[in-house]
Amino acid sequence: MMFWTATMMFWTALFLSTIRFEDVTVSAGIRFENMYGGVRAKRFILETTGTGAAFFDYDEDGDQDLFLVNGTRLGYTELQSRSNALFRNNGDGTFTNVTAAAGLEAYGWGQGAAAADIDHDGDLDLLVTYYGANRFYRNRGDGTFREEAAIAGLDDPGWGTSAAFGDYDADGIPDLFVANYVSFDEQTTPGPGEAPNCFFMGIPVMCGPKGLAPAKSLLYRGHGDGRFERITDTEVGAEAYFSLGAVWGDLDNDGDLDLYVANDQTPNNLFLNDGRGGFADIALEAGVAYNEDGRAQAGMGVDLGDYDNDGFLDIHVTNFSHDYNTLYHNTGDGYFLDDSFQAAIGNESYLYLGWGTGFQDFDKDGFVDLFVTNGHVYPEVDVHATDSTYAQRNLVFHNQGDGTFAEVGASLAIEIVGRGVAFADYDNDGDIDVVVTGMNAAPVLLRNASETSKTANWIGLRLVGRASSRDALGARVTVVTRDSRQIREVRSGGSYLSQSDLRVFFGLGNAESVDHIEIRWPSGGVQTLRAPTSGRYLTVVEP
Repeated sequence: MMFWTATMMFWTALFLSTIRFEDVTVSAGIRFENMYGGVRAKRFILETTGTGAAFFDYDEDGDQDLFLVNGTRLGYTELQSRSNALFRNNGDGTFTNVTAAAGLEAYGWGQGAAAADIDHDGDLDLLVTYYGANRFYRNRGDGTFREEAAIAGLDDPGWGTSAAFGDYDADGIPDLFVANYVSFDEQTTPGPGEAPNCFFMGIPVMCGPKGLAPAKSLLYRGHGDGRFERITDTEVGAEAYFSLGAVWGDLDNDGDLDLYVANDQTPNNLFLNDGRGGFADIALEAGVAYNEDGRAQAGMGVDLGDYDNDGFLDIHVTNFSHDYNTLYHNTGDGYFLDDSFQAAIGNESYLYLGWGTGFQDFDKDGFVDLFVTNGHVYPEVDVHATDSTYAQRNLVFHNQGDGTFAEVGASLAIEIVGRGVAFADYDNDGDIDVVVTGMNAAPVLLRNASETSKTANWIGLRLVGRASSRDALGARVTVVTRDSRQIREVRSGGSYLSQSDLRVFFGLGNAESVDHIEIRWPSGGVQTLRAPTSGRYLTVVEP
């Protein structure tokens, strides 16, 4: 009965939804091949996490450029590996590879990327996480970058995964969180089938993360001069977890940034900001450490979004196959409810292994939809009798506007061993596009071709801070129309190993105009824009 109901919902949503994407990777000029571990088998967990992507306007020309992280293989030298890549947006829907000219050629076990203007000089700097020392690139403002991780104090030698900049102390200077995964040692880690935790459904597979040592994540406070100081006197990073996803957001509506961390096989964290530079992990009492059964899941990717437009940010976490992705509904009183099945995303995600995710209003109807990319960690599932596959399709959940979602089957033909997802209106045509990274494959650039993209109204904002950080990290924007009230926050990081457009975007549905926009700047000031012009991006400078 459950299968029949889910199938009927699927086909109904397929015909009713207006969300559509088209694969424009080749025509856009994205030539990139990911290299990450073995193709047909994975000896170690190091070969499974993959890499992310970053949309960011590095040259300040108004177009979102694309940075793709690359990896390597066990035993490979730099000459045998492939570099990360920076693709400059040409402004006409195409990109040009400028990696070497920008000084971003680099090799190794790359993981994720995050961008922010850390020195308030008007251009975005870039952090790239690694298994091994992380790398930090200062933007020189002339189209080139200089690697300064050691100078900045960010060259941690562990296994960095997701990273996110956020001004948690509201001093106008971006701070940084870096999630660390496993204290991995190739020499001491058993191989497939060599320990009890090295099997999946009876199949010998790589070991972990259970049975391996978790790692402590890192919180850095920015000094504003290009240097960061590691903070160790809060609960952030005090305990070791298998951390993969991280996102900053004001989850209790008190005006400062809290931090949510998705952990693999260990409880998730919700670090509540006390407004005085301290954090306390309240995930257990808030109901977001475990699922509704009281069980730790395999948290991979994470995003925040107000899917029911009640003024509070909700949480979506992607998890392992034969489990469900978790939607935590923010009740507004310090608690969250696991509404995964009530919202109709639980059953639909069960056989998929989820990674990057994001709340985005793809059809511009005024409610954020949900995107998930999927891909297994065990290539062996393709040659054994399991009900999962290694490459998997994306899941796109259309927000029905009543607290539920319908999986619409967008991009059905595209199957990829997905990992990172980043979102941006890369062609500035007034709708949100997607890039998905894959393991040992080319990325997929999905242009939004939704039927409503030319008819539904919208508005976007790029915020420029003065007393706040220049990127206005953590600023909350509220857009009010005749019949809706929506919130977004300016955010670095989120999803999985990835960075999305720092601009905030709102679909307005049938509303012909915006009544007003309220901007709550991180510095504490509140600015109101009356009757702004819709159908375009506005640049708003903090008073």
